[in-house]
Amino acid sequence: MKKILSLITVFMMLSVFTGCNKTEAPVITNETTSVETVATTEETTVVTTTIVPETVATTEETTTTETTTTVPETTTTEETTTPETTTTVPETTTTVATTATIATTTTVATTTTPPPAPERMTPAEYVAYCDEVARLINEYRVSHGLQECKYSIYITNASQIRANELPTLFAHKRPDGTKYDTALYQVGIADSLRWNGEVQTMWNPGKTKDTYSPSYTVNTQLLGSPNHKEIIDDPRYNYMGVAICVGPDNSHYTNVILVETRRGLTYIP
Repeated sequence: MKKILSLITVFMMLSVFTGCNKTEAPVITNETTSVETVATTEETTVVTTTIVPETVATTEETTTTETTTTVPETTTTEETTTPETTTTVPETTTTVATTATIATTTTVATTTTPPPAPERMTPAEYVAYCDEVARLINEYRVSHGLQECKYSIYITNASQIRANELPTLFAHKRPDGTKYDTALYQVGIADSLRWNGEVQTMWNPGKTKDTYSPSYTVNTQLLGSPNHKEIIDDPRYNYMGVAICVGPDNSHYTNVILVETRRGLTYIP
């Protein structure tokens, strides 16, 4: 601005100096007006140029401030999600452990149920006789330090099958030629046994003066025979069955089967 004013001053001085040499004064006045108009236009342009940088500066400062504020908010959201995922894992592990324990306990309990006892085949009028024969055999075994043989209906039914065959063939094999212990397979008990033995007697009223009774059968006929006594004295046996059959000639046939169960099998009906 100072330079412009200096130029105007110089210009005016030159005009005055020139005017002093001319006679037409109004011309000086017109030139002076023209110079002032130019000066005014230049001042307006300078002011416009000054406003532009101020507007740009203001816009840049506002944008920078908003961007900086948004970044920390995004970081906070990610930290909150991480602990929620970690908490879910231990809950799944607890459920699996509980289910495995229940399934194992139920299966073991089911396999130990004993089979139901079958119906006894011994004729009703001879049940008391058979039970007394079994009692006397156990009385003898216990008195000699041997274990008592439990009474089994399964084995008794096999013994009844054999007693019914004795009027036809009085021997330790069956009428079809097979061994006596196939009767144990016939009643479905053979797979539960390890050893077995058979003793048998026959009493004919026309050939002996002895009174037929359980005591006579055990003490005279069975224990009086070395071969029969050896089987009764066997310490391995723990179950037995006793049966009787009366033949057409009124002969009485008694059959006794003694067995040892397989190891670990502590009960058979």
